[in-house]
Amino acid sequence: MNRDLMNAMRSLESLWGFPDGPMALLRRGKISDEAVEQVVSALESLELPRDARELDRLMVALLWNLPLFVEHQKERVLENGGDELLYQRLRGRTFEEVERLLGLGHVDHDVGQWFGNEP
Repeated sequence: MNRDLMNAMRSLESLWGFPDGPMALLRRGKISDEAVEQVVSALESLELPRDARELDRLMVALLWNLPLFVEHQKERVLENGGDELLYQRLRGRTFEEVERLLGLGHVDHDVGQWFGNEP
């Protein structure tokens, strides 16, 4: 694995760091402007090689699980008096950046055929 990807993985892992990483705080229902900025900045700074056929499993797991985890913390945040608009910003930006990094995939045929809806 190249140095850039290793640094990217370390950056993502630090978001989960206990007790003060933004994801550890979110797990406890705490959200702040600084935590949101830390997550968004970490994701915005990542660039994955577009020509890569494979990515490290840990990298994919760290990215894939981030928006799913954020999605499931809304109730905790609101129960703890957290700012719903700030939570929504974190949620939206996390999904956007992970989508940018992992992409939606490229399909050269009609997706409708997967669901029995022939064109």
